[in-house]
Amino acid sequence: MITPASKIELKLETAYRLIERERMDGVPILNACLEVQAVDFRLYQGMWLGVVITPWFMNLMLVPDQVEDPKVWAKDIGDKRSFDFPAGQFEFIFGEDSLIGKYYSCSLYSPMFDFGDQETAVLTARGVLEIAMKPAEIDELDVERENSKRMEEIWSRDEDVEEAQQPPVEGSLAKGEEPDLSRRSFLGMKKTHPAPAVDEGTQA
Repeated sequence: MITPASKIELKLETAYRLIERERMDGVPILNACLEVQAVDFRLYQGMWLGVVITPWFMNLMLVPDQVEDPKVWAKDIGDKRSFDFPAGQFEFIFGEDSLIGKYYSCSLYSPMFDFGDQETAVLTARGVLEIAMKPAEIDELDVERENSKRMEEIWSRDEDVEEAQQPPVEGSLAKGEEPDLSRRSFLGMKKTHPAPAVDEGTQA
């Protein structure tokens, strides 16, 4: 069944597959175990929210619905804007591409060598969306204690970018195994701790 969400996902998948073929061919950061996939897009605050997985990045993304609010979408490429989510306020970077159109992206992973298969990447993407849409408690320290075990089963970030860029020989995640994730790392995308800058040349 074709739905508005599936149309958005198809548009993004088609665009990023073309980008992969035409702009990323031969780039060493591609993870050959992965493919382009738009995960669980849904309407949120008049925009489409979801996660895009590619062989070279995983981003939380916002794209406009049919009506574009000029206060949100009349931006220059590279402009930063924070958006409110139940879990907190996260910072996104504005982009525009001839294939994708206008979008906001929040970098989750790049490169993608932590992932040994597509299933693990999709599980991680869904875990990130689950966390973003879960209301934050008043006492964040209590929340972190209560959820640390769950968070650690979802996501881990490799702080050593140079090491991450090398294809793993061993120790990569088994199929279906979710990487560790700390709530503090994810909430690090809040306005007070902005997400890392993204090189637009490799994102779109």
